[in-house]
Amino acid sequence: HALLRQWLTPLWQLLRARGWDAIYYQHVFDEPLPTQADHYRHLALIVRQLMPGVRLMDAVHIHELNGAVDVMVPSYLGGVRKERRFAEAYQRCGVEVWYYTCCCPRGRWLNRFLDFPLLRTRLLHWYNYITHTTGYLHWGLNHYRGMDPWQQTVIDPEIHPDGVVVLPPGDTHVVWPGDNAAYGSLRLTAMRNGIEDYELLQMLRDDPTRAQRADAIADSVIRNGTSYIQDPVTFTRH
Repeated sequence: HALLRQWLTPLWQLLRARGWDAIYYQHVFDEPLPTQADHYRHLALIVRQLMPGVRLMDAVHIHELNGAVDVMVPSYLGGVRKERRFAEAYQRCGVEVWYYTCCCPRGRWLNRFLDFPLLRTRLLHWYNYITHTTGYLHWGLNHYRGMDPWQQTVIDPEIHPDGVVVLPPGDTHVVWPGDNAAYGSLRLTAMRNGIEDYELLQMLRDDPTRAQRADAIADSVIRNGTSYIQDPVTFTRH
């Protein structure tokens, strides 16, 4: 508790002084398991005491956290209908539900790997729409760990304690290193376009006279994480 106070209290003071507290999310610890639920709730309470008003967000492997988190990002829910019911149930309690990808899924699933078609990256946010989840958590913005992402797939020995794990191409980053700056990528542009698609669909849904039209458009493009339009020309026509 004393160590957390030394770090979190001045951090929260700085964020408030600069007006960043309204856009800030704090993680407690990553991917808590069901056996760690009590520990997570205890830590969350300490963080809220030291950072009053902060929003807590974590990727989790547990669903019952009794209000300990403001933004829940489950690792897997199983099926669009189940995910939608889950998201709506928590939203009624004032908890946002996002989803995330990390190292997987692969195959036909939507994701933003370098060797995936860009359309799959754009449709990540159509998946938000059909599941009623309100955000997407991607673990690697620029997680190069001192290696050169231009020359090789990033190899990160810290991901797995027993050895080196070769991560999927692009899993660690969606921007590229530049001189005192980060360069955007085609995948980042595709994500931005997908977010704009999501917002347009939400605007239609919010209009009672057009809500069914919004759902019909989405249904014509994507059914779930593995069933969706794959041809970009056909997608553009929609």
